[in-house]
Amino acid sequence: MKAKALLLAGALLVSSAPVAHAQGILFEPVTNQFGSIALSDMTDPLGTIGTTTITSTQSELASFDGIGSSKGHDLGRFNFTTGVLSSGSASGGGVFSGTGSSITIVAQGEWLASLPGAPTKGRVTLFTGNFVGDITWTLVSKVGAKLTYTLSGNVAGVLWDGSSVTGTTTQNIFTSEEQLAGGVAHISVGDSSLTPYVNVTIPANNSIQEDLIDTFPLGTFKADNQLATLFEIPSTPKTCGYNGLGPCNFYDAFGFDGDGQSITIDVSIPNVAHVFTLMNAYMPAAGQQLATIEFFGSDGATETFPLVAGQDIRDFYQGSFANTLTNGIPGVNAVNAFSCVDPTTCLGGGGTGNVTTGDAGIYVIDEQQFSLSPAFSTQDLVKIVITDTYDGSDPILLGITTD
Repeated sequence: MKAKALLLAGALLVSSAPVAHAQGILFEPVTNQFGSIALSDMTDPLGTIGTTTITSTQSELASFDGIGSSKGHDLGRFNFTTGVLSSGSASGGGVFSGTGSSITIVAQGEWLASLPGAPTKGRVTLFTGNFVGDITWTLVSKVGAKLTYTLSGNVAGVLWDGSSVTGTTTQNIFTSEEQLAGGVAHISVGDSSLTPYVNVTIPANNSIQEDLIDTFPLGTFKADNQLATLFEIPSTPKTCGYNGLGPCNFYDAFGFDGDGQSITIDVSIPNVAHVFTLMNAYMPAAGQQLATIEFFGSDGATETFPLVAGQDIRDFYQGSFANTLTNGIPGVNAVNAFSCVDPTTCLGGGGTGNVTTGDAGIYVIDEQQFSLSPAFSTQDLVKIVITDTYDGSDPILLGITTD
């Protein structure tokens, strides 16, 4: 809900710059093998909740994007550190925090020449990132004094070329009761998958942090849902918002009489399977189609999806307008990506467009996953068009990314 309307006449055409391109795409799993594990603060085999962490050293990078190491050699190193033990125990299995964690993949050698844009001399950091959310430490078997575990979790980070990726890793670990009590274990093999997300630059005329929700993250934002999509939320330029000093990072310029207006975002992204958006609305009437989003391929593929209040789009403030996401629209999966409560965990701009004076209550930012037809798998996605189809509400766009 928002009290003020931003009025536009005619159609609005916006071409994003720079044009988005797919980079650093990994089609094959990343594997590592061998190496040591150190568990800190092992005052006994249980470990210590709140302080015990797991750190790997010298685990060999065995394969990367389909390139495998030859016998007796490796491609580099795969190292990680968890956050602290938050529940359970080191001996029986438990959960480690992703907060404070890190993951790095460092490589060297002539094989790097096969990776677009990667330096071929010296040591190259191919991936730097961290665990996202809980890290599961599972006791798989206990045979006599021999123990085997798996360490698994979601990961997110950046590849060598700046591409943002998300994925998972599972590390298979073995030790003995005596070694575990001393904080020592060993990696047998690890498997990781890294999926690229290509961020799309959107037109922006307003500030999320000034006009919508003051605590919404800047920089790389990972959706807090099962999709775990990565979005880039710009922190510059700082000329938007109620005071003209906030970062310009979302679009709400359709206004409340924008029926027929559209924005066009030019891109060049090959083989897109899904497009993900962060979209909500001001004052959406339940059941009303607010807008459409269209996707265009380089060889004629097209796909259009409706944005219907209460199904795949809703108000960013939980008030008297459409507050649900019931889905039901073919090809669209709409889920919450961020929520907070004013005034305990955020300040929101509901009713005023100013987070310092907005209504108290629940605020949400939602994600839409659009599944494109198979025709796009052999074409480039070249254009995204969002068209306002209803006066009386205002659809707002906070981010777009693809995989």
